[in-house]
Amino acid sequence: IFDVDGTLDSLDQTNIRSAIDTYMASAVTTIGNRLGIAGNPDYVIRPGAEVRAIGDLTVTDDWDFAGWTNTGNLTIRTPGNLRFDGGLLDGLVTTGFGPSAKFEQTDGPHWSYAAIAGADTASALPEATLGRGLTEGDAILTIADATGIRTGTGDMVLAADGDIVFEGPKSRVYTTGVAARPPEQEGFGFLAIQKNWAK
Repeated sequence: IFDVDGTLDSLDQTNIRSAIDTYMASAVTTIGNRLGIAGNPDYVIRPGAEVRAIGDLTVTDDWDFAGWTNTGNLTIRTPGNLRFDGGLLDGLVTTGFGPSAKFEQTDGPHWSYAAIAGADTASALPEATLGRGLTEGDAILTIADATGIRTGTGDMVLAADGDIVFEGPKSRVYTTGVAARPPEQEGFGFLAIQKNWAK
């Protein structure tokens, strides 16, 4: 668990990454030995990080997970408003420059996210909010314009005590999934098309 003040910035991200890498350097072997699964490729040990605040929280800088050594689950929860001026980014990288720039999928696995505004931080359920059932709260989860939350093979949960607001036409939340197999060519010459299979 990582406690932050009203902002979650690039310095916080660096500290969290360092803590995860330090923990995982010994945890994989230690946990694997305790469970009797060390070296077994059928099991994967992944980290989880929970970021908490006591009031309103703003993610100020993009959190890009490309290049991270470990993949796992990130939870950001606060009893106040949660705002994304910077995004959570995994699953795609930009290649090329200018007009030829494009997104390309990266190999999984990718990070999973949970972002909760109006969170009940006393609850063991990460997605629990203070306003439940017929009681509506007023904490808002906001995704700023031109800000994205995306992952590839990971899962995402967004929850709010009040509303979830997409602030502009370029606010976005999505998963890319992963190609089940490489694209195949069908047909010949100028009639050839590429079939892209996805799961």
